[in-house]
Amino acid sequence: MATNKKVLLPHQLYFLTVQSISSILLFALPYIVNDYSRHNAWISAIFTLIFFQLMGIVTLSLHKRLPDKHLFQMTKVLTNKWVGRLLNWLYIIYYIILATYTTLYFTYLSKEWTLPVTPLFVIYLIFIILGIYLAFGKITSLARFSGIILIGLTGFLIFCMCFGISKMNPLFLLPVGNVPLTDIVQGSYHMSVGYVGGSSLLVLLPLVEGSDKSKKRVVRYSILTVSLIYLFLLVICLAHFGTYTLELVPIPVLYLLKILTVLGIFERMDLIIMCAWIAPMLISYALFIYVAGVGIADNTFLKSKKIIIWVLSILIFILCSIFPATQENINLATDILLPVTVLFMIGVPILLLALAIIRKINQSTKSSG
Repeated sequence: MATNKKVLLPHQLYFLTVQSISSILLFALPYIVNDYSRHNAWISAIFTLIFFQLMGIVTLSLHKRLPDKHLFQMTKVLTNKWVGRLLNWLYIIYYIILATYTTLYFTYLSKEWTLPVTPLFVIYLIFIILGIYLAFGKITSLARFSGIILIGLTGFLIFCMCFGISKMNPLFLLPVGNVPLTDIVQGSYHMSVGYVGGSSLLVLLPLVEGSDKSKKRVVRYSILTVSLIYLFLLVICLAHFGTYTLELVPIPVLYLLKILTVLGIFERMDLIIMCAWIAPMLISYALFIYVAGVGIADNTFLKSKKIIIWVLSILIFILCSIFPATQENINLATDILLPVTVLFMIGVPILLLALAIIRKINQSTKSSG
């Protein structure tokens, strides 16, 4: 799998990043954050926005020091061969888990909302087979598809949610600051699970053709876009349901879409959006497979893209069969995924940057603009 050829344009990276990060837990995130921050959950969202903007600086700084290296090469340069290889395999396992979680979560949503009597393995097969088809394509094709879905489907979702603004009760967001700061930080911490796969930027940035400034804008605005989408959905759900009702609504965005009337005519937009939501979740799945494949190709003798995708897909189907998409398994997987995501998306990049600074490793070249 060729990984260091510059094939992406900055705007393509923007679309791919925003759509792949925001597609998985978007419907449930208000419920997750409300469980800790209550009516001040929107403050947690602002804290998370600021924090991940800072993490964007860490990502850019690391990439700037090793501009031609992706994540799986950085680990070997900044540590040593064996520690780097260990970190790489941990990242590979992490991205396989993310792809499996995406499959399970889509299956869970489908069983809850649109396909209640369809056997689980049928949904797994449909999702994974479509994921194989998407993963076989070029990363540029995935990026272009992301742009279409982001503008079309996610934009349509935001448009529909705007019809709930007139029914909002701003008092549900008040009073400000009477929730303990520790609870607000807890909400922010749990909200970080909504940014799963953010470390994929360290794999994608070397593929981008453009100046450091253009890459900086892409990373900054992609994180900002994801954060603002989450903030908007959180505020509108919280101000519509209230913190106590929201405790009983595990998928609040879909529930709100269910009761909204769009343009005074259209109802049950939740069914339309949920049926189409397979597309953005497939983008996330295909990207996670791509990143895991890059790691496997860089750390094993296996170089064939198609063989790697088939092996990973079969493994994911087996994992889904062992851990079926039940409410209990999804909750358990989300709880496990949170600290693992914080470690690989936040902890390791900070550690790698610190090592690069301490060892004074800087392979950057001057770029115009």
